[in-house]
Amino acid sequence: FALIKLELKLVADVGIIGYPSVGKSTIISVISGARPKIAAYAFTTLVPNLGVASVGDRQFVVCDVPGLIEGAAEGKGLGIAFLKHIERCGVLLHVLDASRAFPDGMPTGEPDAKLLKADYDAIRKELVTYSPTLGKKREIVILHKTDLLADGPEALLKDLKKLKVKVQLGVSSATMQNVTELKNLLLPIVLEEREKRVSDEIEEDEKAKQELPVLRPHLLSDRMGVYRVERGKDNSVLISGKRLEQFTVMTDFSSSGAKARFRDVLSRIGLMRTINRYRAEADVPVFIGKVRIDTHL
Repeated sequence: FALIKLELKLVADVGIIGYPSVGKSTIISVISGARPKIAAYAFTTLVPNLGVASVGDRQFVVCDVPGLIEGAAEGKGLGIAFLKHIERCGVLLHVLDASRAFPDGMPTGEPDAKLLKADYDAIRKELVTYSPTLGKKREIVILHKTDLLADGPEALLKDLKKLKVKVQLGVSSATMQNVTELKNLLLPIVLEEREKRVSDEIEEDEKAKQELPVLRPHLLSDRMGVYRVERGKDNSVLISGKRLEQFTVMTDFSSSGAKARFRDVLSRIGLMRTINRYRAEADVPVFIGKVRIDTHL
């Protein structure tokens, strides 16, 4: 008998990383409907938590995983269990805790950006040590618990920039400051990474076909769920997405059956709802790539 070991790895658009107790679980609770266990001690999160964040008509999956410490790549703390889960996340949300900028952990005196720089470097080291590929993942850095900074986060953010830690946003889950801005920041990045993953999968499929005649069934609607919706200069609705545009070009709109399938696919990926919302505002043309499709809906 052959022994087969199967290993489940979570797939999420955003993986939240950071030291224990930096507020990862709190962040996922305020940007999504997730309700993880939250407590004021290290390693409260023992298993990954998933949440779905919404921005308008679009959604993305966020994963809050156990805290990371130095030596995680060698198995310390929850170590490798943590690192394995974030391997397949599209983008990493690296959380720095403003309270850790104070030597005694209490928000008194002047915050020291070098302490946060040390935190940042330690976690980056663990990512690269575990997997060079993981170390190259796209990363967004935020400063959390900014409500603890009596004079505001501006000075600390400026000091972190001097230390070459690119913090993109200061966030407070307690006061909800910049929580909406965080979701708006993440969405376009998530969409870019989704499209990149789809392209990589297609490339891998093509290589596999050349090497071995392997049958690989795919859910067409899943890949066509990677798309962007924008307003054109003439107020038209412009929709782009590699697989969706290919599908549209290949659809025979003179066939009632083909049109019915086209509408069904658009409904399944949530695009029909978005189109109807735009069309309710005004009778405007809708394009998928270069093909006008509003007359076929």
